[in-house]
Amino acid sequence: MPGPVVLATDASVDRKHASIGFLATIGHTRLRAHLYPEHLARPRTRVTVSELRAVHWGLKPALAARSGSPVEVRVDNLDALGYLRAWQNGGTRIPEGYETGLRRQGRPPSLVQLQMCAEYTPNLTFVHEKAHVGNPLNEAADSPGQARPAHRTRHRSPGRDPAARPPAGGRSA
Repeated sequence: MPGPVVLATDASVDRKHASIGFLATIGHTRLRAHLYPEHLARPRTRVTVSELRAVHWGLKPALAARSGSPVEVRVDNLDALGYLRAWQNGGTRIPEGYETGLRRQGRPPSLVQLQMCAEYTPNLTFVHEKAHVGNPLNEAADSPGQARPAHRTRHRSPGRDPAARPPAGGRSA
């Protein structure tokens, strides 16, 4: 039996931009850089929100690829880790100022979806990964998090052309 799927995530935020990235041991990667929607969170919680959104977008393909297999999520942001562990234990607190109203087409916000996933998904663990110490997964996840190609999304799944666009509905908001 193979070991757990390991998912490394990271995010970077400045005054106007956010970048998220993830890399999973099953070959899924993603980079998303965009103007930061100011209505989503207060300035001081934007980094935590972006880190959590990276986890959300990384978990979707990781859980789908190996249904029922253990998944270990590595994050280098202690605030994000605190939310994930609290949600896993039934906590309901959301980062300050994060708008929890329904998004376009009536879908729930990313962090609300992540909160439910953390609470109800068995075999899911969240661990702290110290940043910038040479761990290959963290460094790979960190690299795209530092890039800011304006309004670009890149997604790579095993067997897909890296230049191909993500499938319809696969883009983050």
